[in-house]
Amino acid sequence: VNEWLKSRKSRVAEGSYASYQKKAADFLTHLGQAICQQSMRTLTPQQIESFLAAQLRRGVKGSTINNTLKAIRACLTWCRKKGFMDRNPAEAVEFVPEETRGKQPFTAEQLRTLYRAANDDWKGMILLGYTLGLRLGDAAGMRWESTNLPGNTITYRQQKAKRMAAPKDVTTVLLPELANYLAQRKAR
Repeated sequence: VNEWLKSRKSRVAEGSYASYQKKAADFLTHLGQAICQQSMRTLTPQQIESFLAAQLRRGVKGSTINNTLKAIRACLTWCRKKGFMDRNPAEAVEFVPEETRGKQPFTAEQLRTLYRAANDDWKGMILLGYTLGLRLGDAAGMRWESTNLPGNTITYRQQKAKRMAAPKDVTTVLLPELANYLAQRKAR
C-alpha cells in the first residue's frame, strides 16, 4: 500500500494524494495489525466489505464510500500488476447505493441572504462563485493580475485542470455585480 501511495504522489493533485493517504490509513486501521502483517494475497472481499460497512455505520455518505472503494480497487489493481497478489479482491465488492438527491444549487434568495450576511472578503468569494461558477479554492486563489477591469475581463485556471496535459487559462467577461465589487476593492 505504501508503495502504491509513493507511485501516486507525482501523478495526482496534492489534495487527492492526501485523500488516498487517509483512506489507506483508515482501511489498514480497520483491518488491524495482525491482518496487516500477513501477505496481501490473503486479503478477501469480505474484509473490504466489512470496512465499507463500518464506514456506512459511521454515517459516511454512499458517494464517499464508493470513492474509497475506487481508491482501494486502484491500489489493489496496482499491487496485482506488480505481482504482489494474484487477484484483486476489491473487484468482487459492489458499490453501495448513493443518495439520489445530490447537490442542489443555491436559490436566488439563499444567495442574497448569504451575501447580506457575509463580510467583504466573503462577498467577493460569493460573487466569484455565483458569476463565474468557480470552486472555493479557485476563488480564493484569484490575484489582481487576473483581472482586466478596463477590458472588463478576468482570467483564471481551474485547479481541477492542473492534471490536464495542457491546462488552459479561461478568460471571461465580468458580470456587472462582480465588476462593481472589484472596482470598489481596487479603489481602496
